[in-house]
Amino acid sequence: MFKRSRKRAANLALIGTWLGASVTVVASLAWLVSAIWNSFFMAQFGDSVMLRSGGVSYLWTWDSHRAAMSTAEGWPLRLQWQWHCVPRQSPMEWWGTFYQVTPKRGQIWIPLWPIALAGGAVAAACWRHRRRLTRAGCCEGCGYVLAGLPNGGVCPECGEAIPKAGMSTAVTASGNGDWLV
Repeated sequence: MFKRSRKRAANLALIGTWLGASVTVVASLAWLVSAIWNSFFMAQFGDSVMLRSGGVSYLWTWDSHRAAMSTAEGWPLRLQWQWHCVPRQSPMEWWGTFYQVTPKRGQIWIPLWPIALAGGAVAAACWRHRRRLTRAGCCEGCGYVLAGLPNGGVCPECGEAIPKAGMSTAVTASGNGDWLV
C-alpha cells in the first residue's frame, strides 16, 4: 500500500509540475502579447473579453441598458461578436480595477503577472516534492535507502526490482540528506 501511495504522489507531483509550468508559460505569453497589442473579442453593445495592458478583463452590459440601446440604435438583442486587435496605447496596468460596476456596465480585470508567478511557484514546489520522492540511491517504490545492496536484486522493504543500470553498491551520503550513487 505504501508503495502505491508513494508512486501516486510522485505522479501527481509530475502532473503539478507540468500544469504549473504550462500556466506560467501561457500567462507569460499572454502578458507579452498584451504589452504590445490590445486584443479583444467585442459585441455590438460593448460587451467584450479583452487582453490588454498586462491583464485580462471581461466587460458586460446590463440587460436593461442593452434593451434600451437595441431600441435606440436598431441593433438585434442577440450579441454579435467580432475580433479586434490594435497596438497598445495605454500604459501597462499592474493592479488595475479588479471589479467595477456602473448603472450601465460591469467589469472584471485580472492582472496576468500574479497568475504567472503562482504557476511558477506551483511548478517549483511540485518539482522539488517529486525530486525528494525519487532521490538517487533510493527505491523508487518506497524510498528505502539501497546502499550496499547488490545490483539487480529486489528492495527488502517493498519488493520493487532494483534497476541494474545506474545503481552502484557504493552509495554514500552527501551530507545534506540526499543519497548519491
